[in-house]
Amino acid sequence: MDKKMLNPINAPKIIQQIPGTPLLIYDGGGRDEISTTATAFQGLKITPIQVVTVAHDVAAVIQFAVECRVTLGHELKARIMRTNPGSYPSLENSVVLTTSPKYETRSHMAAFGLPAGEHELYMEWCVSGGTGHIRYRYFMVILTAI
Repeated sequence: MDKKMLNPINAPKIIQQIPGTPLLIYDGGGRDEISTTATAFQGLKITPIQVVTVAHDVAAVIQFAVECRVTLGHELKARIMRTNPGSYPSLENSVVLTTSPKYETRSHMAAFGLPAGEHELYMEWCVSGGTGHIRYRYFMVILTAI
């Protein structure tokens, strides 16, 4: 069963009070195995996160880790997405998590700025063919006022 948002924090107030101090906003994931045959990116079963910053821009560090496998001869890809605006990485530089038919542990980290406002952060994944499988996934967001 997937974890839901853990201990939501009033991030805008804390970030304004302690500029430059890292603040863990969310961590979560799931243990159950999920699979996809989608060859176009689709949402990965991890609860999206809303980050609201009232008056300050923030630096965001997003990390995910998974155990994954894919049908031999194919790739399992993932990317970190954010609304308002666009995504990182973009479709052109999404990461290949694995090409192995046996489970492997993989992780990816992205860092970028988020302007003041409301943002949704989430994962997407797809395969180049065959079937991709993920289990024991973990997603973490750390924000720092800038």
